[in-house]
Amino acid sequence: MIKKSGFKIILILAFVAIITFLHFSANRDNFHLHSIYQHLYYIPIILAGFWFGLQGGIITSLGITFCYVFYSSSHPVHESGLYAEMIIYNIVGIVTGFLSRMEKNQREKSEKTAEDLRKAYQKLQTTLEQLTRADRLAALGELSAGLAHEIRNPLGSIKGAIDILESEFDNKNQKKEFIDIIKDEIDRLNGLVSEFSLFAKPKDPDIREADVNEIVDSVIRLTTNRAGQQKVSIVPELGEGLPYFFVDSEQIKQVLLNTVINGIQSMPDGGNLVIKTTETNSSIKISITDEGVGIETEKLSRVFDPFFTTKENGTGLGLSISYQLIKKHGGEIIVSPNPDRGLTFTVQIPIKYTNE
Repeated sequence: MIKKSGFKIILILAFVAIITFLHFSANRDNFHLHSIYQHLYYIPIILAGFWFGLQGGIITSLGITFCYVFYSSSHPVHESGLYAEMIIYNIVGIVTGFLSRMEKNQREKSEKTAEDLRKAYQKLQTTLEQLTRADRLAALGELSAGLAHEIRNPLGSIKGAIDILESEFDNKNQKKEFIDIIKDEIDRLNGLVSEFSLFAKPKDPDIREADVNEIVDSVIRLTTNRAGQQKVSIVPELGEGLPYFFVDSEQIKQVLLNTVINGIQSMPDGGNLVIKTTETNSSIKISITDEGVGIETEKLSRVFDPFFTTKENGTGLGLSISYQLIKKHGGEIIVSPNPDRGLTFTVQIPIKYTNE
């Protein structure tokens, strides 16, 4: 920008110098040629006003007025014409500079308005996506609640019947193996139904004062063994002196467990999983960064949708439940791709809980 302005100044000075030189070098009796030269002075005046605004226009017009007075002192010029030309030089410099400044101010206002509109549009898009997701979650929540109720009752009857049948077979009987398989499948379905119930109607948070680093340490202890089996190293980067925040510790722990386990599962060949805690804008921020296989960019916006999963045996409810739990705390959870590979989940929760 400075180099560009310097070039413009040099160009204006060159115009003035060349025109002044032509004035002095031309035959003093050639009034027609001198008239052309004196009108050429308008070019640097207009350029200065256009490029540098009112200040540039005034300085240039005054400089040219001085050059014209100096020229007229040694060359015959009609006095009225001299004064008229000098006045017009300055009027052109002032008007051009003023118009240039008005145009610049209007352009800046237009750019600011465009930027405000862009931000408002982005905010509107985000709000619309949140409302759409909320409506979808509400509809699926009602469906899940109904399914959970309808499935749990017959599951209880099946479980009771299997328990009765099991008493008729000893451990050596081959049919006992099939009974065990049925019981395992019933337990799996019960677990799935429990997830449906939690998704349909998540509990209101039991808000208490908590230390985010203690919650993270607890999650690390619970997942270290599983991480070690997949040659994944959990790397804590916990901020020091972080303030206590008001949350349901168990619900936040559940959210972090979901994201940490997802990160571990995304690294079948091992790697590092970094958990970082910081304070920002009166909030506690927790980021979980993995070096896993990641997710296609076009699918990132769906990771918190119910029943969306990239795992063969996943239910697609873990992250959706996590999303709801964080929203109940007045916070947000987002996912973003890493520059090299893997994903980063970021959880941000206000330090002071507000039940809105």
